[in-house]
This record gives sequence, structure tokens and C-alpha cells, in this order.
Amino acid sequence: MELGIAALEYIERLRTMNDPDEIRADFEATLLRIGVTNFALVEFSLNPQKFKNRVIDDRMPEGWKQRYFEQRYVERDPVMTEVMTNVEPFLWSDVLTKCYAQKPQRRIIEEASEFQLNEGICIPIFGPKGYVALVTLAGPYLDISPGVRAAVHMMALYTHNRLVKLVRPPKIPKRYLTKRELDCLHWVAEGKSDWEIGEILQISESTAHWYIENAKSKIGVSTRMQAVVGAISEGVLHI
Repeated sequence: MELGIAALEYIERLRTMNDPDEIRADFEATLLRIGVTNFALVEFSLNPQKFKNRVIDDRMPEGWKQRYFEQRYVERDPVMTEVMTNVEPFLWSDVLTKCYAQKPQRRIIEEASEFQLNEGICIPIFGPKGYVALVTLAGPYLDISPGVRAAVHMMALYTHNRLVKLVRPPKIPKRYLTKRELDCLHWVAEGKSDWEIGEILQISESTAHWYIENAKSKIGVSTRMQAVVGAISEGVLHI
């Protein structure tokens, strides 16, 4: 049976499933026909601790998860960078040709092969108010044709939506950034320095720096650009 037909049948079954374990087993069994042996469904964050706590469901090798979290790979994983710029499913191997995939970034994808994760496909998911999540599917070898990508995309979206309803409690309102912090992050995204931001906003360089540092602290990240990405993903900054 082609994956397209199997995907439609899976989605039909998914409508009546209320057990996350049952959903996981069916999801895995359906995708095994294209070589997928592992998967992860995660709400996006560049903050390592937040990212670890935002795993909705996964079936990744324990050794790989431990290394990924301990080494804070999410901060420099080129797959995560691509998620913020691509709305379509993409292969891990696709990002290796990108200009930002330098040696340290490439090494993360190469290390995954030590756990029989030789190739993967990532499906970005975007929702209201800047919500971002992703489903990543991996295995020793993936049979990914254009038709298969479309079927995988559809399965990932429906599985994400169903599991979020079943396993995620209502979110506590976030602590939003002030208007001045958002103004500063807007200009950070434009590549401006603290001095330039101060001139634009008619505040001192040190005050501009303070606002940016405060935003970084609230979002829980260590760099200026991570703060920009984090604010965008939280839905409070629009570029």
C-alpha cells in the first residue's frame, strides 16, 4: 500500500484515538514502511531547558537524547535554524548545503548517525500567536519522494494537533516583553548595534543594552539573536 493511502487511513483512525500510546504505536507502524524508526514531536524553543521540557512525544534513542540535551545542541543545531525560515518539510541533508551549516553545526547531524539516524525529515508547524513546533522523523534510510513528503506532512500535522489536545494542559499566560524591549529587539533583528539602537530610539547606548539584556533574561537565552527568535516564536515580536 502506498503511504498516501495509508496516511489517509491513519488520519481517519486518529480521529477516534484518545490514548497517546495507541497514537504513537499507529504513527510508528504507518511510517515504518518508508524507513522511519524514530521520531520526536517538540514545541520550539532555542533555550535548552525549555526545549527539553517541551517534548510532546518522542521515540528517539536515549543515548542521543542525553547527548543532545547535555551538549545544548539545540542552540546550534542547523535543523532548528532552518525551522525558523522554512514552512515546508525538509531533509536533514538539505541543511548541510546552507551557508550557516559550518563544521560545528554539521557535526551535530553527523553524530546522529552514530545512533542509526542517518537521515531525517523535519516538518515545521506554525500556529496562532507565533506558536512553532516541529516533528522530526529519522532512520537509517528514508524513502522520501515528493508524494511521500506530502503524506508525511499531513500525518505530522494531524498527529501534532491530536497529541497536543490530549497531553498538553492549558498554558499559563506568558510574561510579555515591554514595548521598549520589543523596540530594541526589532532593531537587533535589523543588525543594529547598541549605539545605533540608542540613536534611533533616542536613548543612551547603555540603556539600549539594558533593555536587550532584560529581554534575553525574560526569554531565557544567552545571545541577542536567540532573543529575537524567541520573541518571534512567542508571538510577541513581528519583523
